[in-house]
Amino acid sequence: MNTDFVSMEEIYDAWQGMNDKLNKQLQYLDDLKEASIPKPDPNYFSGLSTEKKPGDAKKGDEFLETDTGVIYVYDGSKWVVKLDDETSAEKPNYYMGPSSEPKPENVKRGDEFLETDTDERYVFDGESWKKQ
Repeated sequence: MNTDFVSMEEIYDAWQGMNDKLNKQLQYLDDLKEASIPKPDPNYFSGLSTEKKPGDAKKGDEFLETDTGVIYVYDGSKWVVKLDDETSAEKPNYYMGPSSEPKPENVKRGDEFLETDTDERYVFDGESWKKQ
């Protein structure tokens, strides 16, 4: 018969240690579950800068102003200009229009144009529009 005395403090410390380990395991499982849940792809919208942006957007959706080339992202409550690591002067502008109309002038190298009736893409190389 074992007659060793175990204090309440020792029992509490042992229980606390088991509780800490269990909490770490539960956090790991929560993190694993969160990482495995597929994230929905964003929707992509486009229109003129004078048009109202979609009101049914979800966080991460993007809107391209076809006349200015500015891209907006929906942050969950409002549309904000999409920023990246590059300066805005380095980002290309995006244009769209039918093949029957002339492509934009006074553009910079890297700007892109989509012919909406042919789905042909062009990139401005600094001198002229080149078909991709």
